[in-house]
Amino acid sequence: MKHSVAGRKPRILFVLPATVMGGAEIRLLQMVRRFHAIEPVLLGHGSLIGSLDSGVEMHALECWPGCRDPYPYHKANLVAYGKAISGVARETAIDGTFGWMHNGSSFVAAAKIRYGLRGRTAGCVLGPLTTHFALSGRTATFYERLLFGVTCRTLDLMVTPSRGVADDLSAAFLAPRTKLRTIYNGVDLERSVRLARSGEGFDGPGKSRPWIVAAGRLSLEKGYDVLVRAFAGISGSHDAELFILGEGPEREKLECLVRELGLQDRVHLPGLKKNPFPWFVRADVFVSSSRLEGFGNSLVEAMGLGVPVIATACQWGPLEILQGHDAGVLVPVDGVEALAEQLSVMLSEPAIRERMSEGGRRRAQYFSFDRMLSEYEQALLKLFSGAGR
Repeated sequence: MKHSVAGRKPRILFVLPATVMGGAEIRLLQMVRRFHAIEPVLLGHGSLIGSLDSGVEMHALECWPGCRDPYPYHKANLVAYGKAISGVARETAIDGTFGWMHNGSSFVAAAKIRYGLRGRTAGCVLGPLTTHFALSGRTATFYERLLFGVTCRTLDLMVTPSRGVADDLSAAFLAPRTKLRTIYNGVDLERSVRLARSGEGFDGPGKSRPWIVAAGRLSLEKGYDVLVRAFAGISGSHDAELFILGEGPEREKLECLVRELGLQDRVHLPGLKKNPFPWFVRADVFVSSSRLEGFGNSLVEAMGLGVPVIATACQWGPLEILQGHDAGVLVPVDGVEALAEQLSVMLSEPAIRERMSEGGRRRAQYFSFDRMLSEYEQALLKLFSGAGR
């Protein structure tokens, strides 16, 4: 079935206010290349959209005054980015606007309130905001609660990657339940398998003992300090190595912790890898030790490759991915001893690893990229053209 606005695909302006590439940014750039029933127009910072090799119409935020640092959501940024969004929307004759991530959503809401926007508006919040603020050592200010509450009530649709994030928006920011839609992130499992088999870019050492692998931004919310301490707890009984792929602000602290625990020859921080999947498939266990996750892409990618997984029972993504499925092991958030115990069990019991490998591979199939893409398209078509399936 084709959906259209006056006999054509609806043109939707996607706003990507980011200068650093991460999982959420990569996901949107992959999505705009593969939409079938809508025509995307991308407004983003040149440092990210300049790498997009496709036929997608693109506009650079740097062309607009004040659009340099997209991360603060103070009044000056709301005004500057709101004006840019409104201006591009007028120039490109779009049917609706979608703000990517919580700052993009707020900027679109500001554009709608201050400048007016043609068509309907949508946005997404890809992680629990209350936990985000808590990890910063504080609660949301009155201004922040007001800003995100107004954003959720101003936009016509808010997408979340898990039910937990939707619950957080509803309880803490009074987001109307009727405007919330959960669409689980999707992983391109065929691509993961292809890149894992190719070994492209792999520069790791030869494997002479069991590997434990983790991957993500080296930041407080990922809980890699917990993982390193748990690994230290089993290092005397298991001759294994730990690899944590990624970069971020916690690198120096993690390196100090590794030295403090005397694990320099066993714990490795090889940096960000364009193709992490050859590392994943060499792992005996993959660990997600996060204190906070909106979903957990790398967890699902590891599961799809048949790697046994252990994850912290974050209230948000990993808990929904694994709970009730024989697809991996859940441990408490910040639970060093529990994580060490499960690492020891997993490394000691090949039968358990095999069972988790099979269950994880099956469960990962549910979180396919095609399913996610289809659900986004259907939600947007229903909103922007009024022609849902």
